[in-house]
Amino acid sequence: MGHPVRAGPGDDVYVGTQPAGLYRSADAGRTWKEMEHARAGAGRRAVVRPRHAAPGGRARALVVDRADPKRIWVGVEVGGVASTDDGGSTWRVDLPGGNPDIHMMAAHPAKPDVLFASTGYGRIDGVAEMIEGNAGVFRSDDGGATWRYAWRGVTPRYARPMCIDPRAPHALTVASAPTAFSSYKDEGGARAMLYRTEDGGETWRSLCDPEHSPSAANFHGLVPDPSAAGGVLVGTDTGEVWRVSNAGAWTRLGAGMPSVLSILPLS
Repeated sequence: MGHPVRAGPGDDVYVGTQPAGLYRSADAGRTWKEMEHARAGAGRRAVVRPRHAAPGGRARALVVDRADPKRIWVGVEVGGVASTDDGGSTWRVDLPGGNPDIHMMAAHPAKPDVLFASTGYGRIDGVAEMIEGNAGVFRSDDGGATWRYAWRGVTPRYARPMCIDPRAPHALTVASAPTAFSSYKDEGGARAMLYRTEDGGETWRSLCDPEHSPSAANFHGLVPDPSAAGGVLVGTDTGEVWRVSNAGAWTRLGAGMPSVLSILPLS
């Protein structure tokens, strides 16, 4: 098993895997069971492995409704958003804007039906045209049944790391780059950016300072800063960790590491 681990209510823990699948532990990880209906749903049609999924597709993102743990969303790269309202007995698959290349998902802390998904250009038959609407951030106001594009006018468009602050006004922060393979090793660097919205994606602003506009290093690990509302902690492919304030002030917390793919604050 591997890839995202997200704790559910109580002792429930869910794990998304590659190839795309979903496992659940009801005893805090002592034992595990695959949610088989997530693999083959009604009519024995693949769900977490939907017909849109590329071979080896992975369950990158998991969201569990804390108020109603039977509601689960699984973001599959490349496969779409698989969701269940009945704890996994039945599933459906939705493609935000027709895009199956799901990277990260987040639910609004105060509005459980409001979901956000960051997406890329991957398709089962190749790569989508790199134009507005084909990649970026999508928003759903009805639990994933329908989606609308929330990344208009924002570049670069390839969006991957994303987090939402549990504290009001629940700022959503997204890192983006030109492509899936953008790197500090590229000529001119990764050209990555960090964007923030406080109104659910209606408007966006850069969180980057002059040194990171755009950033030569690409951004990977991204989480809310527990010490400051609206702030985030971000890791780079150059082995650095930065604290970024809501006002866009950058403070380097660490350097000299391998590429920083994830960050877990403990306070």
